[in-house]
Amino acid sequence: MTSTFRPLLIGLTVALGVTAAHADSAAAARRAIQADYSGSNAAATRRDAAGTLARFTPDAVSVDTKGHATPIAQQQQTVTRLFAAARSVTARTTIQTFSLDRPTQATVTVREHTALALVNPQTQQPVRLVVDDTARDLWIKTAQGWREKRSQDLTYNSTLNGQPLPVP
Repeated sequence: MTSTFRPLLIGLTVALGVTAAHADSAAAARRAIQADYSGSNAAATRRDAAGTLARFTPDAVSVDTKGHATPIAQQQQTVTRLFAAARSVTARTTIQTFSLDRPTQATVTVREHTALALVNPQTQQPVRLVVDDTARDLWIKTAQGWREKRSQDLTYNSTLNGQPLPVP
């Protein structure tokens, strides 16, 4: 092998090793984040508001399709009230796209489906609330593992007994 090819071969070997290491850490981050989504969905099924929101950082915000930001503490109150009124909850989150932007930051696009069986407090009749949305989530790696810092709704659709509800 000539001396001109040796640096090229070494550079290519290093580059491939770095790319493989990035792919491995991206795959590990995706698995950890999917596990957090799955844990959150399982907690929702148990109507456990704290467990449902455990994946978020304390200062996390959720931004709706109109650009209004809601702090996680306010969402905690809403989710707690909804779960208290719910007879059952089902939730599913599917990762659509995943990007490990830096070793400690990932951007994830997800589709979420949540269905709640509720009772109308005035009529005592059963009602079904369904929410389907697509969101772009920003995750950061913390000492406690991967945590969601920001969720931006890209699309949001909800129905009550099959009838569309206005976007909040």
